[in-house]
Amino acid sequence: MGPVGPEEKLFLQAMIQSAVAFHHLQIGRPGAARRMYLMAKEKFDRLNTSVYMSLDLVEYQQQLDRALSWLLSVADPREIEQPEFDPPVICLQPLAK
Repeated sequence: MGPVGPEEKLFLQAMIQSAVAFHHLQIGRPGAARRMYLMAKEKFDRLNTSVYMSLDLVEYQQQLDRALSWLLSVADPREIEQPEFDPPVICLQPLAK
């Protein structure tokens, strides 16, 4: 892929970590899912922008929080049953002309 800048690297890491959180839930590892969710949130916060690479980060993070915030509701996420949720949908913004 070639070299990427620090901001792009942060964005890509956050996106990958958010996806990995859902993978961990699929294989029954809610503790690992929580760690990935928190790591992704921290990286999105560090980007400090509302849109990056045409992705509305505010909307994406709201969807992420709706799907995964239950992982933060208890000390050990293995203590509660996983609720039904809709994973985030990536919707890119049209390029400004």
